[in-house]
Amino acid sequence: MTLATSQPPGASVIAAEPSVITPEQMLLLPDDGRLYELVDGQLVEKQMSDLAQLIASAINKQLVLWAAPIGAGESFVEAPFQCLPFRPQMVCRPDVAFFPNARLSGYTWGQGNFRISPELAVEVVSRIGNCDTLTRKTGGYFRPRLRRVWAGLPDQ
Repeated sequence: MTLATSQPPGASVIAAEPSVITPEQMLLLPDDGRLYELVDGQLVEKQMSDLAQLIASAINKQLVLWAAPIGAGESFVEAPFQCLPFRPQMVCRPDVAFFPNARLSGYTWGQGNFRISPELAVEVVSRIGNCDTLTRKTGGYFRPRLRRVWAGLPDQ
């Protein structure tokens, strides 16, 4: 089989620049079941191993069991955050995030991405290769009002 091209001989091919996406545009994307973060205007799919997902779920359950009886706050899994004042176009998704009620009391719901920092962000590293991403994310977490970051690599 022969493929014909419409490009004239000697013409150079220019690689297309990846399009930049804003957090607002990210919210309008169709839900395909995958989780994305937004880094430097580019969608980055967040992938977790089954073991990392199990650990994040167990941590979230413990936070809920602790917080609910005393009314301490709310815990979320994989919630999107657009709360880094020095990088307003970044959307990150910690594996687990906890907000005390005091921080949620003045929050305006319905913005799509959280616009406030959690008190605690938990990142479970699925693979050792994710350590560079983890370092970049956890470094950014400390600049807003986030007080604690818990990161760990599950034994495999």
